[in-house]
Amino acid sequence: MSRAQSMRRFFTMKEFTGWHMLIILVLFFGVIIAVNITMAVLATTSWTGLLAKNGYVASIDYARDQAQREAAEALGWAISMDEEDGIVVLNVTDLAGDPLRAAVTADVTRAVSGEETHPLHLSPVGGGHFRAEAPLGKGRWIVSAHVTRDDQSITWRSAFDVE
Repeated sequence: MSRAQSMRRFFTMKEFTGWHMLIILVLFFGVIIAVNITMAVLATTSWTGLLAKNGYVASIDYARDQAQREAAEALGWAISMDEEDGIVVLNVTDLAGDPLRAAVTADVTRAVSGEETHPLHLSPVGGGHFRAEAPLGKGRWIVSAHVTRDDQSITWRSAFDVE
């Protein structure tokens, strides 16, 4: 039998039975179910992307953070945070850029899960800069710094990624 004859024999129409339809349906829905299961497993084992439990809580946090930033500006304070290779540096100056003598304490929290909260030990390194003693692990973090000077205090929060 030649190749052409075998191809013709393969593609000639035969009787379409219920078994053929069953095989088609099982394969069709089997692929759909397999893809859905794969996507569900990947979705539940990866980052959810959820940073707040709901929009209401997020808006309250944003409003509180904005109020604290405005209060710091009203006091004449400029607070910022830098991160390099997981080491956090908190900059506390006045609006002219001169160092601000203040007491600083900080906590750091995983942004996604809200777990793994621990104190962030900051050491003064001069010029209004406070440097963390140890690097943070990879991921998204939220720093909450409490800056106190002359019976005035500000809680300042900032989120950042360590890569």
